[in-house]
Amino acid sequence: MSKSHPSALSRIYITDSPSDIRAKIQAAIVEPPDGNGDGSLEITYDPVLRPGLSNLLIMWSAFDDGSREPSEMAELAVEDAWTIEDLKKHVAEVIIKELEPVRVKYERIRGDFEFLRQIAERNKRVAQATACKTMAEVRAVLGLNSI
Repeated sequence: MSKSHPSALSRIYITDSPSDIRAKIQAAIVEPPDGNGDGSLEITYDPVLRPGLSNLLIMWSAFDDGSREPSEMAELAVEDAWTIEDLKKHVAEVIIKELEPVRVKYERIRGDFEFLRQIAERNKRVAQATACKTMAEVRAVLGLNSI
């Protein structure tokens, strides 16, 4: 996943639906199987040799209540004998759970045009007051107050 990639599928937006998040995580590219014959890929954290897999572990770690490192997340997955698919499902659910409050609030206010208008008006007044103060300071520094 990459925010610099042109495809919208390469990143998760905080407003993505749970099904969109699941689909994006499911489509995340991880390194090919290591040839052990069963089509599985042991879960390890190695950002250089396994950037795709490591990215999933980084995302999981970012939402971890215990502030564990991605390498520790990999160890947990290995202890539980997870496959890459298990890891993807878990990471997707963790992200969905954490982003849910933001997504719900966004969905609630996005169609509330009166609320959005009030916010814009309030912020316009704040911006105008800040700009007036800044311009007064600039005029004073440049000596334009006496003209």
